[in-house]
Amino acid sequence: MLTTEHVAASELPLGYDSTSGICDNHGMRRLWFVVAMLCACNPKPATGQTDTKAEDKKGEVGESGGEKPKPVATPKPNVEFLEQGWSADLRNQFYYTSQGSHLLPYDWYLALEHPDAPTLLRDDAYLKSLRFLVNPDEAGGLNPGKLPIGLTYETDKEGQHWLGMTCAACHTGQFTYKGKTVRVDGGPTLANIAIFLKDVQASLKKTSSDKEKFARFATRVLGADASADDRTKLREQLKQQIERMPSEHPDAGFGREDAFGVIFNEVTATQLGIPENFREADAPVSFPHIWGTPHLSWVQYNGLVENPIARNIGEVLGVYGHVDYPDTVVEGGFSSTIELKNLFELEEWVASLEPPKWPEQLPKIDAAKAERGKPIYTKNCSGCHPLAPHPMTAAKDNQFGKQWVEIKMVPVEKIGTDPLVIKRIAERTAKTGKLAPYFKGAKEVPAVQLLFLAANMIFEHEAKELGLTKEQQVAYAGFRIPGQDPPNLLAYKARPLDGIWATAPFLHNGSVPNLYEMLLPAAKRSSQFSVGSTEFDPKKVGYVSNPSPGAYTFDTSLPGNANSGHEFATDLSEDDRWALIEFLKTL
Repeated sequence: MLTTEHVAASELPLGYDSTSGICDNHGMRRLWFVVAMLCACNPKPATGQTDTKAEDKKGEVGESGGEKPKPVATPKPNVEFLEQGWSADLRNQFYYTSQGSHLLPYDWYLALEHPDAPTLLRDDAYLKSLRFLVNPDEAGGLNPGKLPIGLTYETDKEGQHWLGMTCAACHTGQFTYKGKTVRVDGGPTLANIAIFLKDVQASLKKTSSDKEKFARFATRVLGADASADDRTKLREQLKQQIERMPSEHPDAGFGREDAFGVIFNEVTATQLGIPENFREADAPVSFPHIWGTPHLSWVQYNGLVENPIARNIGEVLGVYGHVDYPDTVVEGGFSSTIELKNLFELEEWVASLEPPKWPEQLPKIDAAKAERGKPIYTKNCSGCHPLAPHPMTAAKDNQFGKQWVEIKMVPVEKIGTDPLVIKRIAERTAKTGKLAPYFKGAKEVPAVQLLFLAANMIFEHEAKELGLTKEQQVAYAGFRIPGQDPPNLLAYKARPLDGIWATAPFLHNGSVPNLYEMLLPAAKRSSQFSVGSTEFDPKKVGYVSNPSPGAYTFDTSLPGNANSGHEFATDLSEDDRWALIEFLKTL
Protein backbone atom coordinates (compact mmCIF):
# COMPACT_ATOMS: atom_id res chain seq x y z
CA MET A 1 0.00 0.00 0.00
CA LEU A 2 2.81 2.44 0.79
CA THR A 3 6.29 3.15 -0.43
CA THR A 4 9.04 2.75 2.15
CA GLU A 5 11.45 5.08 0.36
CA HIS A 6 13.22 7.17 2.97
CA VAL A 7 13.98 10.86 2.63
CA ALA A 8 17.33 11.87 4.05
CA ALA A 9 17.32 13.86 7.26
CA SER A 10 17.89 17.60 7.18
CA GLU A 11 21.18 19.01 8.40
CA LEU A 12 19.54 21.29 10.94
CA PRO A 13 20.78 20.90 14.55
CA LEU A 14 18.72 18.77 16.91
CA GLY A 15 19.06 20.89 20.04
CA TYR A 16 16.15 20.49 22.45
CA ASP A 17 15.91 21.48 26.11
CA SER A 18 13.93 18.74 27.84
CA THR A 19 13.68 20.91 30.96
CA SER A 20 11.54 23.50 29.19
CA GLY A 21 9.05 23.86 32.01
CA ILE A 22 5.91 23.41 29.93
CA CYS A 23 4.40 21.38 32.77
CA ASP A 24 4.15 24.53 34.88
CA ASN A 25 0.97 25.35 32.97
CA HIS A 26 -0.47 21.94 33.75
CA GLY A 27 0.35 22.31 37.41
CA MET A 28 -1.59 25.57 37.61
CA ARG A 29 -4.58 24.12 35.75
CA ARG A 30 -4.58 21.00 37.93
CA LEU A 31 -4.44 23.15 41.10
CA TRP A 32 -7.29 25.29 39.79
CA PHE A 33 -9.37 22.20 39.02
CA VAL A 34 -8.66 20.41 42.30
CA VAL A 35 -9.50 23.47 44.40
CA ALA A 36 -12.76 23.84 42.50
CA MET A 37 -13.62 20.18 43.03
CA LEU A 38 -12.76 20.21 46.73
CA CYS A 39 -14.88 23.29 47.25
CA ALA A 40 -17.73 21.73 45.32
CA CYS A 41 -17.56 18.57 47.44
CA ASN A 42 -17.53 20.23 50.86
CA PRO A 43 -19.76 19.83 52.74
CA LYS A 44 -21.82 17.99 50.10
CA PRO A 45 -21.67 17.58 46.32
CA ALA A 46 -22.92 20.44 44.23
CA THR A 47 -25.39 19.82 41.43
CA GLY A 48 -23.76 17.80 38.69
CA GLN A 49 -21.06 16.33 40.95
CA THR A 50 -20.82 12.76 42.19
CA ASP A 51 -20.99 11.63 45.83
CA THR A 52 -18.62 8.68 45.66
CA LYS A 53 -19.62 7.36 49.08
CA ALA A 54 -23.28 7.40 48.17
CA GLU A 55 -22.52 5.61 44.94
CA ASP A 56 -20.73 2.90 46.87
CA LYS A 57 -24.14 2.14 48.35
CA LYS A 58 -26.33 2.53 45.30
CA GLY A 59 -25.73 2.46 41.59
CA GLU A 60 -26.73 0.79 38.39
CA VAL A 61 -25.63 -2.78 37.91
CA GLY A 62 -23.13 -2.93 35.04
CA GLU A 63 -22.57 -5.67 32.49
CA SER A 64 -19.74 -7.09 34.60
CA GLY A 65 -22.10 -7.51 37.55
CA GLY A 66 -20.69 -4.58 39.53
CA GLU A 67 -22.24 -1.26 40.40
CA LYS A 68 -21.50 1.63 38.08
CA PRO A 69 -22.11 5.26 38.97
CA LYS A 70 -24.98 6.90 37.21
CA PRO A 71 -24.02 9.38 34.48
CA VAL A 72 -23.71 12.90 35.81
CA ALA A 73 -26.99 14.77 35.47
CA THR A 74 -25.99 17.64 33.20
CA PRO A 75 -28.40 19.92 31.34
CA LYS A 76 -28.31 19.33 27.62
CA PRO A 77 -26.03 22.01 26.12
CA ASN A 78 -27.70 24.50 23.84
CA VAL A 79 -25.37 23.96 20.89
CA GLU A 80 -26.06 25.53 17.51
CA PHE A 81 -24.85 23.63 14.45
CA LEU A 82 -23.62 25.01 11.15
CA GLU A 83 -24.79 23.79 7.75
CA GLN A 84 -21.96 21.48 6.73
CA GLY A 85 -23.81 18.74 4.88
CA TRP A 86 -24.23 16.32 7.79
CA SER A 87 -27.46 15.08 9.31
CA ALA A 88 -27.75 14.66 13.08
CA ASP A 89 -27.48 10.87 12.68
CA LEU A 90 -24.34 11.12 10.55
CA ARG A 91 -22.84 13.55 13.02
CA ASN A 92 -23.41 11.08 15.88
CA GLN A 93 -21.87 8.27 13.84
CA PHE A 94 -18.76 10.36 13.25
CA TYR A 95 -18.54 11.24 16.93
CA TYR A 96 -18.87 7.70 18.29
CA THR A 97 -18.15 5.03 15.68
CA SER A 98 -15.42 2.74 16.97
CA GLN A 99 -12.06 2.56 15.21
CA GLY A 100 -10.32 -0.13 17.26
CA SER A 101 -8.85 2.02 20.02
CA HIS A 102 -8.62 0.12 23.33
CA LEU A 103 -7.50 2.56 26.01
CA LEU A 104 -8.82 0.73 29.08
CA PRO A 105 -11.92 -1.31 30.04
CA TYR A 106 -15.03 0.81 29.66
CA ASP A 107 -16.52 0.07 33.08
CA TRP A 108 -13.16 0.82 34.67
CA TYR A 109 -13.19 4.31 33.23
CA LEU A 110 -16.70 4.97 34.53
CA ALA A 111 -15.58 3.82 37.99
CA LEU A 112 -12.20 5.57 38.29
CA GLU A 113 -11.80 8.61 40.52
CA HIS A 114 -9.68 11.62 39.67
CA PRO A 115 -6.21 11.08 41.21
CA ASP A 116 -6.27 14.41 43.04
CA ALA A 117 -9.94 14.94 43.88
CA PRO A 118 -12.82 12.90 45.32
CA THR A 119 -14.77 12.96 42.06
CA LEU A 120 -15.05 10.58 39.15
CA LEU A 121 -12.67 10.89 36.24
CA ARG A 122 -15.62 10.94 33.87
CA ASP A 123 -17.28 13.92 35.59
CA ASP A 124 -18.26 16.69 33.23
CA ALA A 125 -16.67 19.42 35.36
CA TYR A 126 -13.26 17.79 34.99
CA LEU A 127 -13.69 17.05 31.28
CA LYS A 128 -14.84 20.60 30.62
CA SER A 129 -11.73 21.89 32.40
CA LEU A 130 -9.73 20.05 29.71
CA ARG A 131 -12.01 21.52 27.01
CA PHE A 132 -13.55 18.20 25.97
CA LEU A 133 -16.96 18.64 24.36
CA VAL A 134 -19.30 17.06 26.89
CA ASN A 135 -22.37 15.46 25.40
CA PRO A 136 -25.17 14.14 27.65
CA ASP A 137 -26.71 12.35 24.67
CA GLU A 138 -26.64 8.61 24.10
CA ALA A 139 -26.37 9.32 20.35
CA GLY A 140 -28.82 6.62 19.36
CA GLY A 141 -27.11 4.04 21.58
CA LEU A 142 -23.58 4.75 20.33
CA ASN A 143 -22.73 6.65 23.52
CA PRO A 144 -24.18 4.63 26.43
CA GLY A 145 -22.02 6.35 29.06
CA LYS A 146 -22.94 9.83 27.83
CA LEU A 147 -19.26 10.64 27.37
CA PRO A 148 -17.72 13.60 25.52
CA ILE A 149 -17.40 13.60 21.75
CA GLY A 150 -14.72 11.20 20.58
CA LEU A 151 -14.62 8.94 23.68
CA THR A 152 -16.07 5.73 22.34
CA TYR A 153 -17.62 2.46 23.46
CA GLU A 154 -15.61 -0.28 21.77
CA THR A 155 -16.22 -4.04 21.81
CA ASP A 156 -13.46 -6.50 20.95
CA LYS A 157 -13.81 -9.95 19.39
CA GLU A 158 -14.15 -11.56 22.83
CA GLY A 159 -17.00 -9.24 23.81
CA GLN A 160 -14.93 -7.10 26.20
CA HIS A 161 -15.97 -3.44 26.24
CA TRP A 162 -13.28 -0.78 26.01
CA LEU A 163 -13.00 2.97 26.27
CA GLY A 164 -11.52 4.16 23.01
CA MET A 165 -10.87 7.37 21.16
CA THR A 166 -11.90 8.33 17.66
CA CYS A 167 -10.79 11.10 15.32
CA ALA A 168 -13.75 13.21 16.45
CA ALA A 169 -12.01 13.76 19.81
CA CYS A 170 -9.39 15.90 18.06
CA HIS A 171 -11.28 17.09 14.99
CA THR A 172 -14.51 18.60 16.31
CA GLY A 173 -14.46 22.31 17.05
CA GLN A 174 -16.72 24.51 19.13
CA PHE A 175 -16.70 28.18 20.08
CA THR A 176 -18.78 30.57 22.13
CA TYR A 177 -19.80 34.11 21.28
CA LYS A 178 -21.90 36.36 23.49
CA GLY A 179 -23.64 33.48 25.22
CA LYS A 180 -24.11 31.28 22.17
CA THR A 181 -22.29 27.99 21.59
CA VAL A 182 -21.54 26.98 18.00
CA ARG A 183 -20.26 23.59 16.81
CA VAL A 184 -17.79 23.34 13.92
CA ASP A 185 -17.67 19.75 12.71
CA GLY A 186 -14.26 18.76 11.39
CA GLY A 187 -12.62 21.72 13.10
CA PRO A 188 -9.72 21.52 15.58
CA THR A 189 -10.68 20.85 19.17
CA LEU A 190 -9.17 22.68 22.12
CA ALA A 191 -9.09 19.51 24.24
CA ASN A 192 -5.90 18.69 26.12
CA ILE A 193 -5.59 15.00 25.26
CA ALA A 194 -2.16 14.66 26.92
CA ILE A 195 -3.38 15.74 30.36
CA PHE A 196 -6.41 13.48 30.06
CA LEU A 197 -4.14 10.48 29.37
CA LYS A 198 -1.74 11.55 32.12
CA ASP A 199 -4.61 11.70 34.61
CA VAL A 200 -5.98 8.34 33.48
CA GLN A 201 -2.56 6.82 34.13
CA ALA A 202 -2.25 8.61 37.48
CA SER A 203 -5.74 7.48 38.46
CA LEU A 204 -4.91 3.85 37.71
CA LYS A 205 -1.75 4.07 39.83
CA LYS A 206 -3.51 5.80 42.71
CA THR A 207 -6.35 3.29 42.60
CA SER A 208 -3.89 0.43 42.68
CA SER A 209 -1.94 1.79 45.65
CA ASP A 210 -4.62 3.54 47.71
CA LYS A 211 -6.63 1.08 49.83
CA GLU A 212 -9.78 3.21 50.04
CA LYS A 213 -9.79 4.21 46.37
CA PHE A 214 -9.32 0.61 45.34
CA ALA A 215 -12.14 -0.55 47.60
CA ARG A 216 -14.57 1.94 46.04
CA PHE A 217 -13.33 1.10 42.54
CA ALA A 218 -13.67 -2.66 43.09
CA THR A 219 -17.20 -2.25 44.45
CA ARG A 220 -18.25 -0.29 41.38
CA VAL A 221 -16.66 -2.72 38.94
CA LEU A 222 -17.30 -6.08 40.67
CA GLY A 223 -20.17 -5.39 43.03
CA ALA A 224 -20.33 -5.19 46.80
CA ASP A 225 -20.42 -8.97 47.21
CA ALA A 226 -17.28 -9.72 45.15
CA SER A 227 -14.95 -12.31 46.65
CA ALA A 228 -11.46 -11.56 47.91
CA ASP A 229 -10.04 -13.60 45.03
CA ASP A 230 -11.92 -11.50 42.47
CA ARG A 231 -10.63 -8.31 44.07
CA THR A 232 -7.08 -9.66 44.06
CA LYS A 233 -7.44 -10.55 40.40
CA LEU A 234 -8.76 -7.05 39.65
CA ARG A 235 -5.75 -5.48 41.37
CA GLU A 236 -3.42 -7.60 39.23
CA GLN A 237 -5.30 -6.53 36.11
CA LEU A 238 -4.86 -2.92 37.20
CA LYS A 239 -1.10 -3.40 37.44
CA GLN A 240 -1.01 -4.98 33.98
CA GLN A 241 -2.98 -2.06 32.54
CA ILE A 242 -0.58 0.43 34.14
CA GLU A 243 2.41 -1.33 32.59
CA ARG A 244 0.74 -1.40 29.17
CA MET A 245 0.02 2.32 29.08
CA PRO A 246 2.96 4.68 28.45
CA SER A 247 3.36 7.08 31.35
CA GLU A 248 4.99 9.89 29.36
CA HIS A 249 2.43 12.50 28.26
CA PRO A 250 4.10 15.93 27.84
CA ASP A 251 1.68 18.82 28.26
CA ALA A 252 1.56 20.71 24.98
CA GLY A 253 -1.43 22.80 26.00
CA PHE A 254 -4.94 22.99 24.64
CA GLY A 255 -5.56 21.77 21.10
CA ARG A 256 -2.10 20.30 20.49
CA GLU A 257 -0.37 16.94 20.52
CA ASP A 258 2.80 15.44 19.11
CA ALA A 259 0.74 12.94 17.14
CA PHE A 260 3.65 11.52 15.16
CA GLY A 261 5.78 11.17 18.27
CA VAL A 262 2.99 9.26 20.03
CA ILE A 263 2.34 7.05 16.99
CA PHE A 264 6.03 6.23 16.55
CA ASN A 265 6.30 5.38 20.27
CA GLU A 266 3.32 3.05 20.07
CA VAL A 267 4.39 1.36 16.82
CA THR A 268 8.14 1.03 17.45
CA ALA A 269 8.44 0.85 21.25
CA THR A 270 5.26 -0.20 23.08
CA GLN A 271 3.79 -2.56 20.48
CA LEU A 272 7.15 -3.94 19.34
CA GLY A 273 8.43 -4.30 22.89
CA ILE A 274 11.64 -2.33 22.39
CA PRO A 275 11.93 0.39 25.09
CA GLU A 276 15.06 1.81 23.42
CA ASN A 277 12.86 2.99 20.54
CA PHE A 278 10.94 5.32 22.85
CA ARG A 279 11.51 9.07 22.35
CA GLU A 280 10.00 12.02 24.16
CA ALA A 281 7.01 13.36 22.24
CA ASP A 282 8.39 16.89 22.15
CA ALA A 283 7.20 18.32 18.82
CA PRO A 284 3.49 19.11 19.26
CA VAL A 285 1.29 20.39 16.47
CA SER A 286 -2.24 21.77 16.39
CA PHE A 287 -5.04 19.41 15.50
CA PRO A 288 -5.75 20.25 11.83
CA HIS A 289 -9.19 20.74 10.35
CA ILE A 290 -10.30 17.82 8.18
CA TRP A 291 -13.00 19.08 5.81
CA GLY A 292 -11.85 18.66 2.23
CA THR A 293 -8.94 16.40 3.23
CA PRO A 294 -10.16 13.27 1.37
CA HIS A 295 -10.16 15.29 -1.85
CA LEU A 296 -6.53 16.42 -1.57
CA SER A 297 -3.60 14.79 -3.34
CA TRP A 298 -1.78 14.50 0.01
CA VAL A 299 -3.79 13.67 3.11
CA GLN A 300 -1.25 14.53 5.83
CA TYR A 301 -0.12 18.05 6.74
CA ASN A 302 3.35 17.18 5.49
CA GLY A 303 4.32 15.13 2.43
CA LEU A 304 4.28 11.79 4.23
CA VAL A 305 1.02 10.11 3.22
CA GLU A 306 -1.13 10.18 0.10
CA ASN A 307 -3.18 7.14 1.13
CA PRO A 308 -6.06 7.90 3.54
CA ILE A 309 -6.56 4.40 4.94
CA ALA A 310 -2.87 4.13 5.85
CA ARG A 311 -3.03 7.49 7.62
CA ASN A 312 -6.13 6.39 9.53
CA ILE A 313 -4.55 3.09 10.59
CA GLY A 314 -1.60 5.03 11.99
CA GLU A 315 -3.97 7.35 13.83
CA VAL A 316 -5.71 4.43 15.57
CA LEU A 317 -2.37 2.91 16.60
CA GLY A 318 -1.53 6.27 18.19
CA VAL A 319 -4.67 6.16 20.36
CA TYR A 320 -4.12 2.68 21.76
CA GLY A 321 -5.14 0.43 18.94
CA HIS A 322 -3.15 -2.80 19.13
CA VAL A 323 -1.27 -4.93 16.63
CA ASP A 324 0.23 -8.38 17.14
CA TYR A 325 3.57 -8.43 15.36
CA PRO A 326 4.43 -11.95 14.12
CA ASP A 327 7.58 -13.63 15.44
CA THR A 328 8.51 -14.71 11.92
CA VAL A 329 7.60 -13.61 8.40
CA VAL A 330 4.26 -15.30 7.81
CA GLU A 331 1.43 -14.63 5.44
CA GLY A 332 -1.55 -13.14 7.22
CA GLY A 333 0.37 -11.84 10.22
CA PHE A 334 -0.22 -8.46 11.87
CA SER A 335 -3.66 -9.11 13.35
CA SER A 336 -4.93 -6.01 15.11
CA THR A 337 -7.85 -4.29 16.78
CA ILE A 338 -8.25 -1.97 13.75
CA GLU A 339 -11.85 -1.61 12.56
CA LEU A 340 -10.99 -1.28 8.86
CA LYS A 341 -14.55 -1.07 7.56
CA ASN A 342 -15.36 1.68 10.05
CA LEU A 343 -12.23 3.61 9.05
CA PHE A 344 -13.33 3.50 5.43
CA GLU A 345 -16.83 4.69 6.31
CA LEU A 346 -15.42 7.50 8.46
CA GLU A 347 -13.37 8.69 5.51
CA GLU A 348 -16.47 8.61 3.31
CA TRP A 349 -18.37 10.70 5.84
CA VAL A 350 -15.57 13.25 6.03
CA ALA A 351 -15.56 13.43 2.22
CA SER A 352 -19.16 14.69 2.43
CA LEU A 353 -18.36 17.31 5.09
CA GLU A 354 -18.55 20.87 3.79
CA PRO A 355 -16.34 23.72 5.01
CA PRO A 356 -18.12 25.98 7.53
CA LYS A 357 -19.36 29.31 6.27
CA TRP A 358 -19.03 32.42 8.44
CA PRO A 359 -22.09 31.99 10.67
CA GLU A 360 -24.98 34.27 11.46
CA GLN A 361 -24.07 34.07 15.16
CA LEU A 362 -21.07 36.32 14.42
CA PRO A 363 -21.13 39.94 13.22
CA LYS A 364 -22.03 40.27 9.56
CA ILE A 365 -19.18 40.41 7.04
CA ASP A 366 -18.52 43.85 5.53
CA ALA A 367 -19.14 42.95 1.88
CA ALA A 368 -17.46 46.06 0.45
CA LYS A 369 -14.33 45.58 2.55
CA ALA A 370 -14.21 41.87 1.67
CA GLU A 371 -14.47 42.70 -2.03
CA ARG A 372 -11.54 45.08 -1.67
CA GLY A 373 -9.58 42.27 0.02
CA LYS A 374 -10.06 39.77 -2.80
CA PRO A 375 -7.41 41.15 -5.18
CA ILE A 376 -5.03 41.46 -2.23
CA TYR A 377 -5.54 37.74 -1.62
CA THR A 378 -5.08 36.90 -5.29
CA LYS A 379 -1.78 38.77 -5.38
CA ASN A 380 -0.33 37.59 -2.06
CA CYS A 381 -1.89 34.21 -1.20
CA SER A 382 -3.34 32.41 -4.21
CA GLY A 383 0.03 31.12 -5.43
CA CYS A 384 -0.02 28.56 -2.61
CA HIS A 385 -3.69 28.66 -1.56
CA PRO A 386 -5.72 28.91 -4.80
CA LEU A 387 -9.37 29.85 -4.71
CA ALA A 388 -12.15 27.60 -5.99
CA PRO A 389 -12.42 26.07 -8.50
CA HIS A 390 -9.23 24.49 -7.25
CA PRO A 391 -6.61 23.17 -9.68
CA MET A 392 -6.79 19.40 -10.03
CA THR A 393 -4.26 16.67 -10.69
CA ALA A 394 -4.36 15.13 -14.16
CA ALA A 395 -6.68 12.13 -14.57
CA LYS A 396 -4.03 10.46 -16.75
CA ASP A 397 -1.67 10.34 -13.78
CA ASN A 398 -3.99 7.99 -11.91
CA GLN A 399 -4.63 4.50 -13.25
CA PHE A 400 -8.25 4.76 -12.12
CA GLY A 401 -8.76 8.16 -13.75
CA LYS A 402 -9.31 9.87 -10.40
CA GLN A 403 -8.43 13.50 -9.78
CA TRP A 404 -7.51 15.30 -6.58
CA VAL A 405 -7.09 18.90 -5.52
CA GLU A 406 -3.50 19.61 -6.41
CA ILE A 407 -1.39 20.44 -3.38
CA LYS A 408 1.71 22.58 -3.30
CA MET A 409 4.37 21.30 -0.92
CA VAL A 410 6.43 24.18 0.49
CA PRO A 411 9.96 23.25 1.67
CA VAL A 412 10.48 23.94 5.35
CA GLU A 413 13.48 26.16 4.64
CA LYS A 414 11.33 28.33 2.34
CA ILE A 415 8.31 28.69 4.57
CA GLY A 416 10.52 29.29 7.62
CA THR A 417 8.16 27.92 10.24
CA ASP A 418 9.32 25.88 13.23
CA PRO A 419 11.12 22.79 11.82
CA LEU A 420 11.16 20.58 14.94
CA VAL A 421 8.31 18.23 14.00
CA ILE A 422 9.66 17.84 10.45
CA LYS A 423 13.11 17.01 11.80
CA ARG A 424 11.74 14.52 14.31
CA ILE A 425 9.85 12.65 11.59
CA ALA A 426 12.64 12.70 9.02
CA GLU A 427 15.53 11.87 11.31
CA ARG A 428 14.05 9.33 13.70
CA THR A 429 15.28 5.74 13.46
CA ALA A 430 14.13 2.61 15.29
CA LYS A 431 15.44 -0.86 16.03
CA THR A 432 13.54 -3.51 14.11
CA GLY A 433 13.70 -6.37 16.62
CA LYS A 434 11.74 -9.38 15.41
CA LEU A 435 10.62 -7.43 12.32
CA ALA A 436 14.18 -7.35 10.94
CA PRO A 437 13.40 -10.04 8.32
CA TYR A 438 10.95 -7.61 6.70
CA PHE A 439 13.91 -5.25 6.17
CA LYS A 440 16.42 -7.77 4.80
CA GLY A 441 17.86 -8.27 8.27
CA ALA A 442 18.51 -4.60 9.00
CA LYS A 443 18.64 -4.04 12.76
CA GLU A 444 17.72 -0.36 12.54
CA VAL A 445 15.70 1.58 9.95
CA PRO A 446 14.00 4.98 9.64
CA ALA A 447 10.98 4.96 11.95
CA VAL A 448 8.67 5.87 9.08
CA GLN A 449 9.52 2.57 7.43
CA LEU A 450 8.29 0.65 10.46
CA LEU A 451 5.10 2.72 10.42
CA PHE A 452 4.62 2.06 6.70
CA LEU A 453 5.19 -1.66 7.22
CA ALA A 454 2.68 -1.84 10.08
CA ALA A 455 0.02 0.08 8.12
CA ASN A 456 0.63 -2.07 5.03
CA MET A 457 0.46 -5.40 6.77
CA ILE A 458 -2.46 -4.48 9.01
CA PHE A 459 -4.40 -3.41 5.93
CA GLU A 460 -3.64 -6.68 4.15
CA HIS A 461 -4.64 -8.73 7.19
CA GLU A 462 -7.88 -6.86 7.87
CA ALA A 463 -8.81 -6.75 4.17
CA LYS A 464 -8.47 -10.52 4.03
CA GLU A 465 -10.55 -10.90 7.19
CA LEU A 466 -13.30 -8.79 5.60
CA GLY A 467 -13.05 -10.67 2.31
CA LEU A 468 -12.48 -7.49 0.33
CA THR A 469 -12.04 -7.83 -3.40
CA LYS A 470 -9.13 -6.13 -5.15
CA GLU A 471 -11.53 -3.45 -6.35
CA GLN A 472 -12.78 -2.87 -2.82
CA GLN A 473 -9.23 -2.67 -1.48
CA VAL A 474 -8.46 0.01 -4.06
CA ALA A 475 -11.53 1.97 -2.94
CA TYR A 476 -10.50 1.63 0.72
CA ALA A 477 -7.09 3.05 -0.22
CA GLY A 478 -8.76 6.08 -1.77
CA PHE A 479 -7.78 5.06 -5.31
CA ARG A 480 -4.25 6.26 -4.65
CA ILE A 481 -1.44 4.58 -6.56
CA PRO A 482 1.01 3.25 -4.00
CA GLY A 483 4.29 5.11 -4.26
CA GLN A 484 3.15 7.30 -7.14
CA ASP A 485 5.01 10.18 -5.54
CA PRO A 486 7.89 9.70 -3.08
CA PRO A 487 7.26 11.05 0.42
CA ASN A 488 8.44 14.61 0.90
CA LEU A 489 9.05 14.79 4.63
CA LEU A 490 10.86 18.13 4.63
CA ALA A 491 7.89 20.21 3.52
CA TYR A 492 4.52 21.47 4.71
CA LYS A 493 1.32 21.21 2.72
CA ALA A 494 -0.32 24.41 1.44
CA ARG A 495 -4.01 23.57 1.15
CA PRO A 496 -7.09 25.59 0.15
CA LEU A 497 -8.21 27.99 2.86
CA ASP A 498 -11.94 27.22 2.77
CA GLY A 499 -13.26 27.66 6.32
CA ILE A 500 -9.91 28.99 7.55
CA TRP A 501 -11.71 31.41 9.88
CA ALA A 502 -12.72 28.47 12.13
CA THR A 503 -9.28 26.91 12.59
CA ALA A 504 -7.35 29.05 15.11
CA PRO A 505 -4.67 29.05 16.46
CA PHE A 506 -2.60 29.15 13.28
CA LEU A 507 0.56 27.65 11.79
CA HIS A 508 1.13 23.92 12.15
CA ASN A 509 2.19 24.28 15.80
CA GLY A 510 -0.55 26.71 16.85
CA SER A 511 1.94 29.47 17.58
CA VAL A 512 -0.10 32.39 16.16
CA PRO A 513 -3.39 33.19 17.94
CA ASN A 514 -5.40 34.80 15.13
CA LEU A 515 -5.50 35.75 11.45
CA TYR A 516 -4.54 39.34 12.18
CA GLU A 517 -1.21 38.27 13.64
CA MET A 518 -0.67 35.83 10.77
CA LEU A 519 -0.44 38.90 8.55
CA LEU A 520 2.14 40.60 10.75
CA PRO A 521 5.92 40.15 10.51
CA ALA A 522 7.01 37.41 12.91
CA ALA A 523 8.81 39.93 15.12
CA LYS A 524 5.49 41.69 15.80
CA ARG A 525 3.51 38.55 16.65
CA SER A 526 2.73 37.75 20.29
CA SER A 527 5.64 36.03 22.01
CA GLN A 528 3.23 34.72 24.65
CA PHE A 529 -0.53 34.36 24.66
CA SER A 530 -3.24 32.47 26.51
CA VAL A 531 -4.92 29.38 25.02
CA GLY A 532 -8.04 27.83 26.48
CA SER A 533 -10.78 30.40 26.12
CA THR A 534 -13.59 29.25 23.84
CA GLU A 535 -14.81 32.82 23.25
CA PHE A 536 -14.40 33.82 19.61
CA ASP A 537 -12.83 37.09 18.50
CA PRO A 538 -14.60 37.96 15.21
CA LYS A 539 -12.40 40.99 14.51
CA LYS A 540 -8.93 39.43 14.63
CA VAL A 541 -10.47 36.00 13.84
CA GLY A 542 -9.39 33.54 16.49
CA TYR A 543 -10.06 32.77 20.12
CA VAL A 544 -9.78 35.47 22.77
CA SER A 545 -6.21 35.10 23.99
CA ASN A 546 -6.18 37.10 27.23
CA PRO A 547 -5.15 35.26 30.42
CA SER A 548 -8.03 33.34 32.03
CA PRO A 549 -8.49 30.76 34.85
CA GLY A 550 -7.27 27.32 33.89
CA ALA A 551 -5.77 28.52 30.60
CA TYR A 552 -2.40 27.60 29.12
CA THR A 553 0.32 30.15 28.41
CA PHE A 554 1.78 29.53 24.97
CA ASP A 555 5.45 30.55 25.02
CA THR A 556 6.95 30.86 21.54
CA SER A 557 10.51 30.79 22.93
CA LEU A 558 10.23 27.09 23.81
CA PRO A 559 11.52 24.41 21.41
CA GLY A 560 8.92 23.52 18.80
CA ASN A 561 6.84 26.64 19.57
CA ALA A 562 8.46 29.24 17.30
CA ASN A 563 6.03 31.61 15.58
CA SER A 564 8.50 32.49 12.83
CA GLY A 565 8.02 32.03 9.12
CA HIS A 566 5.09 32.28 6.71
CA GLU A 567 5.86 35.98 6.32
CA PHE A 568 3.70 36.42 3.25
CA ALA A 569 1.48 39.49 2.90
CA THR A 570 3.09 40.92 6.02
CA ASP A 571 4.09 44.24 4.40
CA LEU A 572 0.52 45.41 3.80
CA SER A 573 -0.87 48.71 4.98
CA GLU A 574 -3.18 48.44 7.97
CA ASP A 575 -6.24 49.11 5.79
CA ASP A 576 -5.23 46.41 3.30
CA ARG A 577 -4.55 43.97 6.14
CA TRP A 578 -8.06 44.40 7.54
CA ALA A 579 -9.55 44.13 4.04
CA LEU A 580 -7.72 40.83 3.49
CA ILE A 581 -8.97 39.51 6.84
CA GLU A 582 -12.52 40.41 5.85
CA PHE A 583 -12.11 38.47 2.60
CA LEU A 584 -10.71 35.46 4.46
CA LYS A 585 -13.95 35.36 6.44
CA THR A 586 -15.83 34.66 3.19
CA LEU A 587 -13.87 31.51 2.32
